Amino acid sequence: MIRQAVHFFLGTLISRLGGLLRELSMSACFGASALVGDFFISYRWSNIFRRLLGEGGVSNGFIPMFERYRQEDPYKADLFFRDLFWSLAILLVPTLFLLSLIFFGHIASFMMPGVIFIVFYALFMAFLQCHNHFFLPSVAPTIFNLIWVGGCFLFKSEEQSYALKGIALCISVAFFFQWVVLLPKTAKCLKIGLSDWFQIRPFSAEVKQLLKPLLLTLVGVAATQLNGAIDLLFAKWADPKGAAFLSYAIKLEQVPMALFGVAVSQAIAPLLARAYQGKNFAKYNHLTEKSLRITLKLLAPFTLLFFVAAPPFVSLIYGRGAFLDADVTHTAQALAFYSIGLVPAGLILLLAPSFYAAQDFRTPMKATFMAVGMNTFLNFLLVFVFSAGSWAIALTTSLSFWAQWAYLAWKLQAPYPLKSLVKHLLLVCLITLISFYLFPDLYWSTSYPTTILDKGWQLLNIAAVPFFLYTLGAFCLKDSAIVEKGGNIVDEKNLKLDADA
Repeated sequence: MIRQAVHFFLGTLISRLGGLLRELSMSACFGASALVGDFFISYRWSNIFRRLLGEGGVSNGFIPMFERYRQEDPYKADLFFRDLFWSLAILLVPTLFLLSLIFFGHIASFMMPGVIFIVFYALFMAFLQCHNHFFLPSVAPTIFNLIWVGGCFLFKSEEQSYALKGIALCISVAFFFQWVVLLPKTAKCLKIGLSDWFQIRPFSAEVKQLLKPLLLTLVGVAATQLNGAIDLLFAKWADPKGAAFLSYAIKLEQVPMALFGVAVSQAIAPLLARAYQGKNFAKYNHLTEKSLRITLKLLAPFTLLFFVAAPPFVSLIYGRGAFLDADVTHTAQALAFYSIGLVPAGLILLLAPSFYAAQDFRTPMKATFMAVGMNTFLNFLLVFVFSAGSWAIALTTSLSFWAQWAYLAWKLQAPYPLKSLVKHLLLVCLITLISFYLFPDLYWSTSYPTTILDKGWQLLNIAAVPFFLYTLGAFCLKDSAIVEKGGNIVDEKNLKLDADA
């Protein structure tokens, strides 16, 4: 698992550096205006199909079934992959063409064609991961990011509403090339020939077997994506520029999530599926516990960084060009509140594959609905009753993540590193209180340094003491080889594994 996660991490690191360049280009060229906020809302809504039928939906259902068919016959598994591809193509092309006509002229209509290719990319990525190819799928988004960056500078001198439509068109082109780069490696892994690939059998019996678990997964994913899209609408109602503030903050919060949470979850999903299909439950439990422990230790320092040093960090990343000091403060407030939910969000990414591998699609769906209901209620309460700013949306999102994680952890029938979680969270909370005592006016600043060196020095001054204390505390925290499972103690040394984890 570690080797696969490292490959995915390296590829994701490269693509995230491209993503950082993309966000720097967007903030410098267009700032955080209301129009930019509307652009991000359109981007979020147009990507609902991507999350439903791509990275969050089909891929979660595809991996366990593909691994099951591959154990029976690799040729049969490839036919299942082929049939699913053509089924998605027949479903998506007319649907998205119709939506493009309905929203013709709107920013979202320029993004719709690209959704087809990003769904294909997600399916091919899942296929390659089942064949232990993690680097190429994770580095492919670099192409997407570079094309977006090119669009920013190509259209920066245009009127903003026209420029953002141009960038939306660039996004569709970028999604196409992000998928195309996976084709050669996929062709090498396939056991079927080109003539077999073009024997189109949409909605075959194998694909139909995927429908029931897929529908359960899609319901949960749809709820999550609609919830995220509605969050941006609440942010806009709270502040005309609120959607832009939240979007820029989310991009920063997602960097450690993609590098570590997603990397581990993508690496572990095929391994969990193989262990469960092979009835090697000791290995299944061990992989689950080990991945949770690793992710916790990787995400906890970023929670501390984003909470105690968000203003200088946001200033260093975005604070230039059209991005004003007031924009930095509002974005930093959103980032700080998003960071509260960083650890549970990462753990949820790991808990979900454990349920999917066991063919349990209902439990993650129930947890999602509970979190969405809680989040929507709190958003309405804070925005319309208490007139809170856009930062409140980030806070309610984090609280709903904690509720969703608690439900999944309670339902998980595998070892869970609860003591390790409590230790690291108490350490982060203690150091955060010390940091706020040292810098009480941090989140009420109205001006920031102007040069890169001064911005970096400010960040170093604020983050140095908290991270020294965290390093010292983490060194003193020694996790036991035993982990908790529903009040029982499970000794890792007694786990008998048939293969290396």
